[in-house]
Amino acid sequence: MQLLTSHQLEYPLNFLAVCGVKCESSMLPALRSGVREINPDVTVFDAVPLAGFVGASLYSQKVAARLLMVLGSLSILLAAIGLYSVMAYSIA
Repeated sequence: MQLLTSHQLEYPLNFLAVCGVKCESSMLPALRSGVREINPDVTVFDAVPLAGFVGASLYSQKVAARLLMVLGSLSILLAAIGLYSVMAYSIA
């Protein structure tokens, strides 16, 4: 288990990042007891897996990317319909 405190970061924040091989549900009680041994006044709350934390921070970019994907697909569809119409008109 590797602990990263906020003082080791470029921008100090009030969080603790833990990297481990086990799943987070089995690691959380060990983390709470370890923090309690170091400082009993500190409580561990709002424990979130890194994937959830990163996913929440990238939500707006994901929504924008999906919107652009839908609009791009719609524009390709309209271009194909227009090309088909021009070809059908020129042949007829």
